[in-house]
Amino acid sequence: KDKGKKKKKDKDKDRDHRSNLNDQCGSRGFIRVGEKFQKQDEFRCWLSEHKSIDYGMLGMKERDELWSEFVEDFNTATLPHDKYYNLQEWEQKLARKKSQKLAKLHKKAKSSK
Repeated sequence: KDKGKKKKKDKDKDRDHRSNLNDQCGSRGFIRVGEKFQKQDEFRCWLSEHKSIDYGMLGMKERDELWSEFVEDFNTATLPHDKYYNLQEWEQKLARKKSQKLAKLHKKAKSSK
């Protein structure tokens, strides 16, 4: 009986894991292996920051293998940081936050005079 219960628990865990991955898939959009140019900046940033790899030092085969890994992580929404999905949007968001913070500091300094 215990073996049957263990197998059922394992099946339930596998189904739950697949379900969670299915929920994530495509939540940030989809890219295909052949669409290298659309996400080139994000790919290079991911290589540099997450993998500590210089894009210029890679051979074509290594680039293609790493690109495939990036695409898989992108499509399953498992990249380690939001910026790797849309670098330009992330940079704009960061700039807005900095601007708002500076405006608050400026306003606070002005009101204390």
